[in-house]
Amino acid sequence: MRNTNFISCITLICILTLIASNAVASPKEEVKKQYSLEECIALATENYPAIKRYDLVNLTGELTLKNINKSYLPMPSLLLKGSYQSDVTSLPLLAPGMKVDPMSKDQYSAALNIDQVIWDGGVTSALKREANTRADYDRSEIEVEIYSLKERVQNLYFGILLADSFLNEIVLADKEIERIKEKIEAFIESGVANSSDLDEVLVRKITVSQRRKEILSDRKSYISMLSVMTGVPMDESVVLVTPQSKSFEINAQNRRPELKLFNIGQEMTIVAKNHINIRNRPKFGAFVQLGYGRPGLNMLKDEFAGFYIAGVRMTWSIGSLYTSKNDKRLQDIRFNNIESQKETFLYNTRVRGVGSSQKILKIEELLSGDEEVVTLRSRLAESALEKLEAGSISLSDYIKELIQLDSARCIRSRRKIELLLAIYEMNYLLNN
Repeated sequence: MRNTNFISCITLICILTLIASNAVASPKEEVKKQYSLEECIALATENYPAIKRYDLVNLTGELTLKNINKSYLPMPSLLLKGSYQSDVTSLPLLAPGMKVDPMSKDQYSAALNIDQVIWDGGVTSALKREANTRADYDRSEIEVEIYSLKERVQNLYFGILLADSFLNEIVLADKEIERIKEKIEAFIESGVANSSDLDEVLVRKITVSQRRKEILSDRKSYISMLSVMTGVPMDESVVLVTPQSKSFEINAQNRRPELKLFNIGQEMTIVAKNHINIRNRPKFGAFVQLGYGRPGLNMLKDEFAGFYIAGVRMTWSIGSLYTSKNDKRLQDIRFNNIESQKETFLYNTRVRGVGSSQKILKIEELLSGDEEVVTLRSRLAESALEKLEAGSISLSDYIKELIQLDSARCIRSRRKIELLLAIYEMNYLLNN
């Protein structure tokens, strides 16, 4: 039982010791580059491929608006026609001495038509609003995607910090191991201890070394992922600054970008519904036709001649009235569907917020207890050392006290990072 407890405690110390070798800088190393959480998030945002879509969305919106604005420009069209018909118009009754040549059955014409919109019923304005709303929606989608990137960077960042927090405690634990080893060697020389006590410490060092390699591998993996996300070369020597603790409000206003996306989506349905009304309006325009052909406008002259026609026209397509009612209902359904999605999102956010706030309060309460435990364990370890030197307890008993002290320190360090992470997750949840 003594060896089982001893090995389990050693394993915990190994977790701490693992990071120790990685975080201690060599005297020959150059000054390490430090990164804050805000810097890593900013670098990851700049390096994220989706950020390029902002320019594409803006360019698409600009080109769309330019095309819409050209709807009031004159619209020319060219018509070339050649035809042959089986019969032509003739005059059955002619006055004596009067002769009219019959029209040719083959006819030709070339005409340039120019149409000018006078009033399109508000279609152009509606199309501009639709284009602007669509661009806002596309940009908002990118914002939501990039915002989710923040959580991924945040989790990696705090994962590395958690490992680094173990390092600060494991350095002390490693020193204790060396100090115990030196004491045992001295006790062996004086005949107080035997070689089995030294073997126990050596086993502990080997176990710590094995665990260290395992955790270093995990930490290296986290740093590699963070390096890829930020686009900045990082290795095991990178230093991440521990963020300052933030305040949080349980009932703070939700500013998540998803809510903006929902609102713009609903606005799109309103714009589309307004467009349904506009498309049913009459439209007014002017036109000019310049032509040359045989026959011209005078059908009685069987010869090539130029001609022109100018005027105004009104067009009113009433066929869309058949589907207007159902089209509006479809937009109402889309609006209500988005509203349901928004309510679901807010509901889930509130539930997570309650859980996160309770988690923060729990960690704060446990952390206050951890401080007391570390203080008491430190006193017990000091007392055990005095008893060991006085010969009233065994070396194994003293090692147990040290392991329990190291374990208490590790738990306290881990909980400090967990508290920071929980607070940042709470602020991420509401975008505060």
